[in-house]
Amino acid sequence: MLRWKYSRPLLGLFVGLLALAPILGSNPLSRPGLQQTMAVAFIWGGLALTYDLLFGFTGLLSFGHALYFATGVYVTCILINHEVVVWWLAALISIAVSALLALLVGAASLRTSGITFAMVTLAFGEAGHVIIQRNFFDLTGGENGIALNADLIPEFWISVANTKYIYWTALAALIFTYVVIWWVTESSAGRVFAALRDNELRVQVLGLNTQRFKLLSFVISAALAALLGAVMLIAAGRL
Repeated sequence: MLRWKYSRPLLGLFVGLLALAPILGSNPLSRPGLQQTMAVAFIWGGLALTYDLLFGFTGLLSFGHALYFATGVYVTCILINHEVVVWWLAALISIAVSALLALLVGAASLRTSGITFAMVTLAFGEAGHVIIQRNFFDLTGGENGIALNADLIPEFWISVANTKYIYWTALAALIFTYVVIWWVTESSAGRVFAALRDNELRVQVLGLNTQRFKLLSFVISAALAALLGAVMLIAAGRL
């Protein structure tokens, strides 16, 4: 408890320095190249946190978690490029689509357990990869990938001079992901997640529906992964 008491201010100070670094005179993080690199690192760090919720806290070994990250990227890009909705609504829709997809995939996969569960999630992940490669209706670009139409997103994310805004967006996404996962793991549901990881049978004996809690962890981690996918689209411009 004492360590956590003193680590919170230090963590806040560190995050504050990261946020201010691009505008604090001449330093490595004032350079666009490193800002871009750090933005991508923030996104991958956030994605690792989402997987930690799924595997580290709940004990669900999923090999298809990248499916939801990819859904965030591709659904957002397709909706923006075809001018279906504005960019922020496209990101929200991609998160909702990923959550629904995770709900369906999780409901099917969680009928199994252990290595069988891992293989089933891998199969769904590979199915997503095949759909992207097949380039149905010329939407995903197949092997060539998909590029974001820069004219349809805010100007402050465009050009090298504005790389700091991409950096801040990625940092904000990482912080948001961390806060959500911290809140979830500190909640009563989070304690059930940890109990499931340690001893699922004991949780069942207590009368709790273990499948529902597993599915909840599955959907939350997928939705956050989709959010980070949408941010990656902005940072990378194409995938």
